[in-house]
Amino acid sequence: MEGLVKKRVDQIKRWRYGLKIDGKTVYAEPTRELIADAIEKNQLERRGLQEYAALLFEEWERVPAVDRARVVQQYHSSRVAFFCVNGWDDPISLCVHDMLEDGAHRLLAAKHKTIDTVDCVIVECRKCGNGPTK
Repeated sequence: MEGLVKKRVDQIKRWRYGLKIDGKTVYAEPTRELIADAIEKNQLERRGLQEYAALLFEEWERVPAVDRARVVQQYHSSRVAFFCVNGWDDPISLCVHDMLEDGAHRLLAAKHKTIDTVDCVIVECRKCGNGPTK
């Protein structure tokens, strides 16, 4: 693929997974333990966050607020587990500031598998609008 670059996993910046519950931000980061448990139980989430966002958010809204962060965290852990087991072909998308634009579950799978570098493509930054120079 044209424009592919290798980046060290530990140098890629990303936002944590979080959601608002009753006006407060609650984080729902996958943990090594939850990812390993999902792999062991074969609970591999096939639905990508971007492609199924409306359906997933609708599902999560039906969960009582007290349980919602745990359910969302389980989704993310199972999605990372999916990539740990099945791998991936698509590069991770970064902006010019090494900030993740797309591919957080793949990045976390690489970290879980202790992969040092991943294939990336540099895209326009959603925050500042700067893109790769040609």
